Amino acid sequence: RQSPFVYATWIPGLVVGEDQCQWKVWTKCHFEYDRLPSTFDAAQWNAAHTEMVQTRAARLTTEGWEVTLEKQNKFRIKSARTGVVLIGVPDLIAVRGGDGLVVDEKSGQRRGAHLAQVLLYLTYLPMARPRLKELSLCGEVEYQDGVVLVPAGAVTAEWGRRFAAAIVQVTTGPEPQRVPSYDECRYCDLAGCPERVTTPTPDAVTDAF
Repeated sequence: RQSPFVYATWIPGLVVGEDQCQWKVWTKCHFEYDRLPSTFDAAQWNAAHTEMVQTRAARLTTEGWEVTLEKQNKFRIKSARTGVVLIGVPDLIAVRGGDGLVVDEKSGQRRGAHLAQVLLYLTYLPMARPRLKELSLCGEVEYQDGVVLVPAGAVTAEWGRRFAAAIVQVTTGPEPQRVPSYDECRYCDLAGCPERVTTPTPDAVTDAF
């Protein structure tokens, strides 16, 4: 790439420790890359996610919120120091009076990275959308079995420092070592990684307990 960029979805897993392989994110930031074909039903996942977004948008609209969806919400923020661009696409942004709400819909299992992703949006969105600076802005992660609130007070200088440090590390730092593991490699879409782990470690057997 002529200059590195990073998607907001690539950072939260590193920050909360659910992803250990910085190399995969560093590579995506710096290079065009071939993707592995999906091994899951992407159409079904996309359909479930789209249905959740549309259902929540309709409900918020009925409750009097002004709602924008996905591509309408895309933002880009360029670092004045490094030229690195952060790109984010929140599922839903809703505004009502002096309140703002950022919602991310998740059709899979609950993860800490999902909450961190919404925190990242709450941290950087007001820089891209000045209107949001004037609002009391909070967030939600909505799953199929419930909603987790991310209150406005959760956005702190410490979270901002963590996000910024991770962004700088994967966009301007040296190439990190690969940290392959079955649990992480099976969700990685980078083709051509020579250290990809494709099978789980077999159980050891002992009579010590």
